[in-house]
Amino acid sequence: MSEVAERISPPASRFDELRDGNGQVRPHWRDFARTLSQLSPEEYQRRQASARATVQDNGVTYNVYDDRAGQARPWQLDIVPFILSSADWKAIEAAVI
Repeated sequence: MSEVAERISPPASRFDELRDGNGQVRPHWRDFARTLSQLSPEEYQRRQASARATVQDNGVTYNVYDDRAGQARPWQLDIVPFILSSADWKAIEAAVI
């Protein structure tokens, strides 16, 4: 896995959606992880900066309602999507139905 993919994994003390307990990429993430691993760190950073600029340029914010400062905060958009397995989708579908 590339340096880019290595940097998106959380510390071992947290659940990792990308990797299982043995450090292997989960099956439903493999195609995306392969594509991600082809990006250089510079290209990854360029794309992340572009996404942040788009959020800022469009004024996409959220409020923390119990925050006394009450300030609108920029949405923290990550270019790495959250990918669900087909089993997860089936559970969601069943709950919605």
